[in-house]
Amino acid sequence: MPNGAPPRPPSPPKAVAPSAPAAAAPSVPLAPTAAAPSAPAAAAPPALPTATVPLPPDLRDFVVELEQWAAANAKDARRDALRFWSLKIPAVLSSASAGVLALWHLSGVAAALAAAASACVLIDAVNPGGQLRNAHLRAVHDLRDLEHHVVNEWRIGALKGKSGNHLAAEILESAQKARDKIAADLRVAETSFARTVSPK
Repeated sequence: MPNGAPPRPPSPPKAVAPSAPAAAAPSVPLAPTAAAPSAPAAAAPPALPTATVPLPPDLRDFVVELEQWAAANAKDARRDALRFWSLKIPAVLSSASAGVLALWHLSGVAAALAAAASACVLIDAVNPGGQLRNAHLRAVHDLRDLEHHVVNEWRIGALKGKSGNHLAAEILESAQKARDKIAADLRVAETSFARTVSPK
């Protein structure tokens, strides 16, 4: 610095810009873990009314026999429904297709389908099937109603304080009459149908 010159004032310190805070990482919402779809539960057979009511062995066996008979009639009803439509549907489709093909001048194919429809109608007329579906279905409902009737009669008798063996014998005697009536109705339906289709 030259002599006699006034000293320079010190330069002010440079302002340091405050550093910006580090940006927080954006929070990514976690996707909810999808639960694995559970396999559909298989349809359970209808529970017997004895599942929640303790019955004497004789009554329980009787109810189980009724349920087995009801299940057999339900299977027969499904078979009857299939048998009823097994020839009618092919006959309808064959006759309708024969008419359409005849319009397209495919006379050979139309004639074959018409013959197939006639054969289905003839077989179904000579040996009709599926006529006992309603009889078997009614037996299913009657037998399961009887199952619940047996269980309810036992409940009522137990609440009235009746003796176990005497009460079970009364219920079995009454239920056996109802079971015999169901069997007779089913036998009449089956034999009546047999007479209607038997050759004269």
